[in-house]
Amino acid sequence: VRRKKMSGKGYYQLVQNSREGGKHRQKVLCHLGVHPFIEGAIEDAKAKIAQYQGKAASKRGEAERIKSQLEDLYGDDVTPDDDHREAREELEWRRWQNPYHESAHYYANRHGAHGYEEWNLRREVWDIDTRHLELRVAYYDALRDAAFNKIRASQNQAKLDKLLECQRKYCS
Repeated sequence: VRRKKMSGKGYYQLVQNSREGGKHRQKVLCHLGVHPFIEGAIEDAKAKIAQYQGKAASKRGEAERIKSQLEDLYGDDVTPDDDHREAREELEWRRWQNPYHESAHYYANRHGAHGYEEWNLRREVWDIDTRHLELRVAYYDALRDAAFNKIRASQNQAKLDKLLECQRKYCS
């Protein structure tokens, strides 16, 4: 095991020493991270796998709750392959170009006696449409986060497999 210092922090590697052409060579067998022993690196990898799997499951559950809410409120059949960029762009436009920032009193003065009712109705429609977009964007974000955490879990599983192989071959 050798220690390498990178950016002021110590990292460990399991290496194999050899001589080639009269020169000393070290071949890196596996990276141990901040752990000086392979057992610590194995336990750390197992903990990270569990952490990412838990986050992925949590985000999948969140996506399902949001999907159910969308179906209940709006009758939407939301599927992961819907174009989320369109929903995100429309939501951003709504946040910046909200035509109902002005007060109801000002709107009523401009639109006559029924201005308050009309303003309230338009504001309610605006709020409903905006909430619908917010839920769609949250749904897509939860799906994306679930996929990201699943990938991270599989990456750590590959690292764990490599560490276990190194332990079996070189540390017995």
